[in-house]
Amino acid sequence: MNNILEDLYYCKIRPCDTPRPQSQKHEKLMETASNLSEAFLEKLDNLEPSLRREYVALTDAQTAATLYEYYQNFEIGFRLGVKLAIAVYTKN
Repeated sequence: MNNILEDLYYCKIRPCDTPRPQSQKHEKLMETASNLSEAFLEKLDNLEPSLRREYVALTDAQTAATLYEYYQNFEIGFRLGVKLAIAVYTKN
């Protein structure tokens, strides 16, 4: 049986490179969001071009915050998994 820690260390397991399963529902949601965003950006360009830059800066900041939150949730979940594994193998 392979040692999972060794596989992880030698990059035989790379969870971040595992493609997310794509579903038709997810693809449709992403397409809708993209279309709405593009339409909104065009409206901003017509009103005032500087608004586009402000909006892009806003969404970039929101994306960065969301990614950081996802990472934090991943870390919490990983730590919980380790604690559960330790609990399973620890004799009282």
